[in-house]
Amino acid sequence: VSYNAKAGSLFAGSQDTAMWRSPDNGASWVRKNNGFPFVQFRRIASDPLTGLVYCATNNGLFRSTNNGDLWTKLTSLPVTNVAALLVSHLGHVYVADGSPGNAAVLRSTDDGNTWQQLVTGLSGDRITCFAESEEGMLFAGGISGTVYRSRRPIDAVFFQSTSALAFGNVGVNTTATRDVSIRNTGQGTLVIDAVTSSDPAFTVQPAVPLSLLANEVRVFTV
Repeated sequence: VSYNAKAGSLFAGSQDTAMWRSPDNGASWVRKNNGFPFVQFRRIASDPLTGLVYCATNNGLFRSTNNGDLWTKLTSLPVTNVAALLVSHLGHVYVADGSPGNAAVLRSTDDGNTWQQLVTGLSGDRITCFAESEEGMLFAGGISGTVYRSRRPIDAVFFQSTSALAFGNVGVNTTATRDVSIRNTGQGTLVIDAVTSSDPAFTVQPAVPLSLLANEVRVFTV
């Protein structure tokens, strides 16, 4: 079951492979199976920003751009058996491969058009469910009964450099500086443990470690 806040619709998938939509908080339901083959529904999730609706099945991940009137399989996802699905508060999509012996977790930051496999440290445990905390931490439940937590809030960092760190020609015994801003777009506190450079001539201020609260911006001078 998933609630599409943008459209005010409630979605539910039944065991007889039917997708249902309710416009009135469950008082009435309309079947919305257009685009689905014979599949087993696993999870339904809605994007809080765009209203896109996603459905994880044993035959891939499906997406609807019109509140469930039509569903399209996302062939860009290199996973067929999707066991777990989550759409974060920023609209990023997380899925887990449900194939036996596969602990793959993938993320899309562009509405499911492209995917990145995440390095997870899940020890080969197959993930069956996701959850996001109020602080923006990602939790994953494994088939072994183990619950895993992300090391930092998901989707937490936005990087911006208007000068692209272009220093140009710097004379001998002179110093040039550029500013780089980091914004914590997560819901919890972001801890920056270290800032490193392959060139010892570069230094970064302020010194780390330091913490950024939700939506806080910190400017670093390089």
